[in-house]
Amino acid sequence: MAGFDDCSSDQLTSFGREMRNHFLFDKDYVNLNHGSFGTYPVPIRSRMHYFQDLAEAAPDRFIRYEYPRRLDESRQAMAAYLNVPVETVVFLPNATTGINTVLRSLKFEKGDKIVYFSTIYGACEKTIEYIAETTPAEGVKVEYTYPISDDDMVERFKKVIRHEKDAGNRVRVAIFDTMVSLPGVRMPFEHLTEVCRKEGLLSLVDGAHGAGHLPLDLGKLRPDFFVSNCHKWLFVPRGCAIFYVPVHNQELIRSSLPTSHGFEPYPVPGKQKINNPLPPSDKSKFIEQFEFVGTIDNTPYLCIPD
Repeated sequence: MAGFDDCSSDQLTSFGREMRNHFLFDKDYVNLNHGSFGTYPVPIRSRMHYFQDLAEAAPDRFIRYEYPRRLDESRQAMAAYLNVPVETVVFLPNATTGINTVLRSLKFEKGDKIVYFSTIYGACEKTIEYIAETTPAEGVKVEYTYPISDDDMVERFKKVIRHEKDAGNRVRVAIFDTMVSLPGVRMPFEHLTEVCRKEGLLSLVDGAHGAGHLPLDLGKLRPDFFVSNCHKWLFVPRGCAIFYVPVHNQELIRSSLPTSHGFEPYPVPGKQKINNPLPPSDKSKFIEQFEFVGTIDNTPYLCIPD
């Protein structure tokens, strides 16, 4: 494949120390913490450089015309991997951006609650605090400590929901992980998603450590929102994350973060439509919003099929 270097071959490498030869680690560095930032094999770096070279050879042509086509190929690859329609997946720089995109898009009213677990990723908990500062919503934490059984965790979740409903509040959305970052423990996210569906609240699954790490079938899981990093356990260059929103929920995502050329303001009589300098597209407004979100290096997204 064009752009790959000599490290690419059909010969299998034995699991263990020999695999270091495929990565860029310093000889004195032992990578005990892949989960925080991830890394990627040498051939994938070459693939990323290949796309970067294409962009620099003809920036305007590549970004306006070639990049969207390549991005569609990556979306198709991830849609097949997650078992969902291609029109439901877009890319983001990281999972935290996905959590922010959902919470900042939802319209909250007095009495609305955001339920989350005590092992939530710190930046996501701070996002809930920000939402509580700027909207009528409030966060409600499900407290627990390990060791705990999956059934006990689910029951605590149900108890919090019942308590809020009995108090006359509405649980608008619940956030939970596929795999907790600290400690690295799998959560019963399938059962929690089912509870959300039965109780009539939105499920926002933080799968930061999901893709490539756990078996994922979103077609079966049917979450309301799902985000997962690809630069961790799929070994894609950082930052790269997949954002899944089923078609019936896409109207809830008013804007990307930051707002892009794909955003369409509500029409105002007599107000001129804002120009979009990008080529016309027949894709959905959801896809178009996330296709080009400002000028940054999105070549990691294009490495997904490899």
